[in-house]
Parts: sequence; C-alpha cells; structure tokens
Amino acid sequence: MEQIQNKNAPFSCFLDETPTDTDGSHLEYLAASYRIKDTLIAPIHLERCFVEQEFDVDRLHHIMKWLWVAGRPVPPRPLHYQLILRRELVITERMDMHMVWGQGRIFLKPIPRFLLDPRFWESSLLSDPPNFHGEKRSLRHRAMGFLVSYAALVAHESDFYIAQDRHLIPADVTWRKWQIFIRQILTSSKSVQSDVADRFIYGELRLNRLNLVYFFIERSLRGYISQWNSYGSFYRDNMGLVVAATTYIVVILSALQVGLGTTRLGESDAFQLVSYVFTMFSIFGPLAGVGIIVGVFCLVFVLNWVWARNNERKREKELGRSWSAT
Repeated sequence: MEQIQNKNAPFSCFLDETPTDTDGSHLEYLAASYRIKDTLIAPIHLERCFVEQEFDVDRLHHIMKWLWVAGRPVPPRPLHYQLILRRELVITERMDMHMVWGQGRIFLKPIPRFLLDPRFWESSLLSDPPNFHGEKRSLRHRAMGFLVSYAALVAHESDFYIAQDRHLIPADVTWRKWQIFIRQILTSSKSVQSDVADRFIYGELRLNRLNLVYFFIERSLRGYISQWNSYGSFYRDNMGLVVAATTYIVVILSALQVGLGTTRLGESDAFQLVSYVFTMFSIFGPLAGVGIIVGVFCLVFVLNWVWARNNERKREKELGRSWSAT
C-alpha cells in the first residue's frame, strides 16, 4: 500500500519576528561550518548530511533496549527544577547528548532556528513510515521528539527566561509566541508521543549509566563519553576509591584487634580464622587495587597512543600531505 506523506508542519506560527529567508534555502539557519569525517565544510546548499548531523542520535538508538538502565520513559523535568537539583545547564550541539546529565551538569542542545520555521518542515522534514521493526527514527520523528522535549523543559514563563538567558531559545522569540508554538506542537496529532523518535520516549539519561552500558554491551573502554579529560583525573578518581576502601579496612582491623583482646573472642577459633583472612586481605587487597589501576592506565595509554598514531597516518592520506616522519 502506498504511504501518503504528510508535508504539513506540526505548527503554523512564525516565531521569528521577521523571517528573512525568502529563497527557501534556509542556509542562514544552519551552522557556519560542519565537520564531516574530520573535514570542515561550509554549507552552500541545504544538504541532507547537514540536517542528519544536527539530529544524530544513532548512538542512543543503537542501545535502545538498554536505555531503561539510564533513564525513565517520561518527559524531562522543567529547567527551573533542574536548577533546584543544582544542575548546571551546559550547552551542547550534539543531539545525542541532549538531556544527558551527570556530575552536577545537564547537557542541552539549543533549538536550531530552522526548526522554528514551518517552511523548513514542509520542504525538508517529510513524514516517513516506521521501518520494518516498527521503529520511528526518521529525521522528522527526531525533530518532533526534540521539540516535545522542549515543551517539557520550557513549560513555565520562568523556564522560558532561563532558556533565553542560556541561549537555548532565540532571543527574538517572545513568551506569547512560545505558548502558541507549544500548544500547536502538542495538539498537532491525537497522541504526540506516537510521533517522536524512539530516543525521545525517554527524558533525562544518566551519563554514568550510559558509560556502563557502552562499556559492557559495546565493549568500549571510553564508554558513551569519556569522564576523564586527563590521566591525572583518571588517577585522582580511581585512587580515591582505593583510599576510601583502605580507610574502611583500617576501621575493621581496629575492631578485630579489640575483639581479639577479649577473652571470649580471643579464644574463638572461628573469630581468629576470620581475623587472619581479613588481615591477609587488608595487606594484599589495596596492592591488588593499585595494580589494577596501574594496569588499566597502561592499557589505556597504549591504546590511545596507537589510536592517535593510526589516526595521524589516516589523516595524512586524506589530506594528501605528510608532516611527520614515518
């Protein structure tokens, strides 16, 4: 059966005060440059690869059946509540980092101006049928899910001004126009949640759990995104665990020593065996922990060195020039 494509935008209002794009190219709404396979490209024509990069959530869709580990299938909480939770609002231009949080920060992607123009939806975001698995992952589904996430993030007038202060919403958008825009989005279909991409069924996602999923499921040492920006931070975080464990061991050893000084426990063979085993563990446990950390550090260092060297040679071939000795 032939699928009929719906070319209509989910809203009809123009949020820009004076839309200047009259030729339908929408180039003024795009980024100044895009990085395609490590090559900088200035957008001259509206190409699909630019839009796909803006809406790239493939890394999350790749682990879709495990997203329940990192978050709940509910909309995100408003921006004012994120501040109540003492989370810093950090801008990211990567869609796959949108609404990911960790270590007192939540990453948010600003709304691209072209998404606020109904003409862009009618020309570039056609409705695609779900794939043969029933998954909804087209560009339109992703764009719709992204806007629905902002319907939850910017629900109140206070959220609106927080968003504008953080440059998440264009400065020339007014609160009244935002209200109309969101109402049209949420009433564009009988069930707006059925029109969003699979990723946007979930709201906020915990970064440390995404890292665990990528570490165990995808066998990636870096995880979803590396939480250490230097070898020093790697040592600091992991050695902190060893120090905390050693402190706990000292407390237990002190308790065992007191117990051995009593008549009842000092004459107990079982208690003496436990004391002996734990004493051996307290000697070799921290040493083993430090050894594991050093071993992982050496492994990561070698892998990073090999990756950097191979990447440099690959880049030399792509650019057709050489700047290092082979």
